[in-house]
Amino acid sequence: MTIDGKSVRQISKFLSLMLRHQPARIGIELDDAGWAGIDVLLEALRRKGQKTSRDLVEHVVRTTDKQRVTINETSQRIRGHQGHAVDVDLVYELADPSAILLHGTPLNAVAAIREGGLRKMSGHHVHRHCDSSTAPPSGLEEERRAC
Repeated sequence: MTIDGKSVRQISKFLSLMLRHQPARIGIELDDAGWAGIDVLLEALRRKGQKTSRDLVEHVVRTTDKQRVTINETSQRIRGHQGHAVDVDLVYELADPSAILLHGTPLNAVAAIREGGLRKMSGHHVHRHCDSSTAPPSGLEEERRAC
């Protein structure tokens, strides 16, 4: 499916880039928890010549497979789901982990992880999950099984 010549995946990746890594590029500021008003985002995108709408943004958030961005419960704010390069506090609650934790990663990184362990690299956290059904997809399915 394409929208104005761009796939849902391309739009999702662009929103992720702006909301997780380069909000200043389109002239928006994120709050301490990484949220931006959807109307603020839409206006910033319009100023930069990006044709978009609330319906389009909501469609991308609902249908993209990797769930790169999320909309809050009142549908007024949007933020990157995880993996921010800008300083934000996603306000995740601490929990006791299960005995087995999952981490999606590309196959070419597995050897380095086994050698030196998981590292946050340029992000703020290492994202792990207790259940593969609730973990956001990372890479290809066979890459996820490798870990």
